[in-house]
Amino acid sequence: MAFNDLAEYFDDQLHLPINGVVYDIPSPDHELGLWVTELLSAGVSIRQGIALDPDRKAPKLRFEGSEYDDDSDEAKLYQRLLGSTYGKLRADGVSWPMIKFVAEVTMVWIAAGEAAAEAHWNAGGDPKALAAVLAPESAPANRETRRHGTESTRTATESTTGTRASMRATTSRSPRKRA
Repeated sequence: MAFNDLAEYFDDQLHLPINGVVYDIPSPDHELGLWVTELLSAGVSIRQGIALDPDRKAPKLRFEGSEYDDDSDEAKLYQRLLGSTYGKLRADGVSWPMIKFVAEVTMVWIAAGEAAAEAHWNAGGDPKALAAVLAPESAPANRETRRHGTESTRTATESTTGTRASMRATTSRSPRKRA
C-alpha cells in the first residue's frame, strides 16, 4: 500500500468568514510556527500555575533582519501571521479590531490546531472558551498530584502531562478536500 499524495486532501490554510467574504490565511513558515507555539504554550503554563523555567531563553522572531519588538511591531506581526491576507483585509475595509482578532485566531490555529481556533472564533474571543480547549479544567492531574494529593512545583519544561500535552491533544487537524 502506498501513501496518497498529502496535497490531494490536506488543507494547510485557515479559512475565516468575515462579512460574507472568506479569507484564506496561509500556513506559517517554520520559524513563525515554532515561535507562536512557544508563546501560547508559555501562556497556558502560566494559566495552569506551572512555573516557567527562568533559564530558558524565549525564541526570537525576526522581521527583515531585526527581532520582533512587542510594542512597536504589532502591525508587522499581523502581516507576518496573515501573509497577503493582511493586505486584503485592509483593502476590504475590515476594522482594526477585527484584523487583530483574525491574527489572534491565527495564532491559536498555529499553536493548537483548527478545532481550538474554531472554538475561539465562534466564542468571539472569550478567553474562557479558549482556555477550556487549550487547558481543560478536567485534565488529569500530574503524577505527583495523583500520588500525594498536592500540586507540584514543576516547570513548563519539566511537565509531561501539562501544557505541551494539552496543546498536542488539540493540534490534530482532520485532512479535508479543498473546495
